[in-house]
Amino acid sequence: MALERGRYEFKSIYLRYWGGLQLWKKQVKLELSDWVDIYPDLSQVRGVLGAVQNTLILDGHRIARKQTSGSEFHYIRDYVQGDDVRHLNWKASARAAKLMTNLFQPEKGKIVTILLDCGRQMGIELDGQIKLDRTLEAALTLAAVALKQGDQVALLAFSSRMKVYVPPGRGCRICMSLRGPSMT
Repeated sequence: MALERGRYEFKSIYLRYWGGLQLWKKQVKLELSDWVDIYPDLSQVRGVLGAVQNTLILDGHRIARKQTSGSEFHYIRDYVQGDDVRHLNWKASARAAKLMTNLFQPEKGKIVTILLDCGRQMGIELDGQIKLDRTLEAALTLAAVALKQGDQVALLAFSSRMKVYVPPGRGCRICMSLRGPSMT
C-alpha cells in the first residue's frame, strides 16, 4: 500500500505460486521494470451511499424517510393527516369541497458543477492525508449522490490555469477524469 500518490517505478517483481493442493510453493524474482500510478484511496466514496441507507434501519426494520418537499410542483392530492398545512391548495379545496394539498418533488435532471482547486495550497498534509485527496473524496461522493438522483455532473479542475474540464453528463466519466495524469 502506497502512502503517497504519484508515479512509482518497480524494478523487480516477486511472483509466488503454489499447487492446487497447497503441497508445494515457489517464489520467483522477475526483472521487469514498470511504472505504476498511485491514486488516492477512494474506497470511502462507495460506502457513503450505503451508509445513508443503513442509518434508516432500526432493529431490523427499515424506516421510510418522510418525503421532504422539493421545489418542483408534481400534482394535487387529498390532504392526509401529517401533511404540511403550508402546502394546502385553497382553490382546489374550494372546488372539491375537501382539503387538497400540493405535492412537490425534488428537482431532477439539474446540472451539478464541481469546481476542484488543485493549487499549491491543496498539497498540504492534514492528519496523514493530503488536502487534495480529501477534496477528491468529497467531490466523488457528491458526484455519486447527484448521479444516483438523476442529475448531470460536470467537473472543472483548476490551479493557476484550467487543468481539466469534463462537460455535464451522466455516468462514470468524472471518475475516470479524476484519475488522469493532468491532475498532478
